[in-house]
Amino acid sequence: MRSSCSFLAREYCVLERMHEIIQKGMDSLTQRLDNDLKDGNPRIRVPIEYIRGLCPIGNMK
Repeated sequence: MRSSCSFLAREYCVLERMHEIIQKGMDSLTQRLDNDLKDGNPRIRVPIEYIRGLCPIGNMK
């Protein structure tokens, strides 16, 4: 039973780390989009149908 718990603990740590990496990527993307939208000449083009499914992030609406 001990090895099973150890495996689950390692698996949990891996999943937690993956979540951190994904969250940092999302935060970075949100910051880039926010900065780009404040710019007078936005460079990032995203079809609106891709954005509709996303939940609100920060102050973005």
